[in-house]
Amino acid sequence: MSGNCNLVTLLGALLVLTIFHNQVIVDTNRGEGIPVVGLFTFGDSYFDAGNKLFLTENQNPPQSKWPYGKSRDDPNAEFMGITKEIPPAFKPGVDISRGASFAVADASILPGTFMTLTQQVDKFRSMKSNWTDDFIGKSLFMIYIGTEDYLNFTKSKPNADASAQQAFVISTINQLKNDINFLYSLKASKFAIQLLAPLGCLPISRQEYKTGSECHEPLNNLAKQHNEKIGPMLNDLAKKSPGLQFTIFDFYNAVLRWTRRNLNYRFYVVQPMTLRELIVYPFNEPMREYWQPNNSSITTDG
Repeated sequence: MSGNCNLVTLLGALLVLTIFHNQVIVDTNRGEGIPVVGLFTFGDSYFDAGNKLFLTENQNPPQSKWPYGKSRDDPNAEFMGITKEIPPAFKPGVDISRGASFAVADASILPGTFMTLTQQVDKFRSMKSNWTDDFIGKSLFMIYIGTEDYLNFTKSKPNADASAQQAFVISTINQLKNDINFLYSLKASKFAIQLLAPLGCLPISRQEYKTGSECHEPLNNLAKQHNEKIGPMLNDLAKKSPGLQFTIFDFYNAVLRWTRRNLNYRFYVVQPMTLRELIVYPFNEPMREYWQPNNSSITTDG
């Protein structure tokens, strides 16, 4: 999605956040007030800092990097006071003192692609001794994944009825929940989960289904079904897991607003806590706020 660059690179300068439908503007000013913590990212090409490059024989620069050499997690790293780029965890010999990217392009939640989220988490488990439990517990774990799952499902089962779609979404969400719980068992406690983009509006989708400038709505509907289950799933985990804290980035609406209105929106929509609040939130304390449904983030067409 070529337009992502203009949208995401602005995150390090200004965050406009929605907390229970009320906008709050936060000056991020080089991570002022943020404790010394790390950033760990998981998922697909959106956060891949170069891992696919080192896992395959293809020596071309990974498509997940911005043209100027920064990946999508870099603005958040700068916001957290991390001056160095977050390195690919699968590359030998990199400096992982302030975190690492475990995301791999083309990865999925369910098996059937190049790599699963479970395998990424297992890689983190194998490297866990590089950080203390206290450092891990106070660090931010960002996840964006699911695109490949739904692209492949729609392509392999174009005539799937509502029941089959729902069953697939539930299976995908349950596995994502297991993977987050796996990270929690490894002492991770602060999560930023990004909702899926309008998948039917991706160039690859419009080309595949020959919709021209229009979106392929069946894929968008799957993304909405997935997104509407993320908040309740995280609520359930947080209530059962002492110290687990989370925030949700409404990427679906962010992309629609930017692409359909063709404006440089400078916002990062999250619920129920801002990234700053999430990082400085008292360590290992139960959350006092939980995600609440925002219909516009899961049903709107822009």
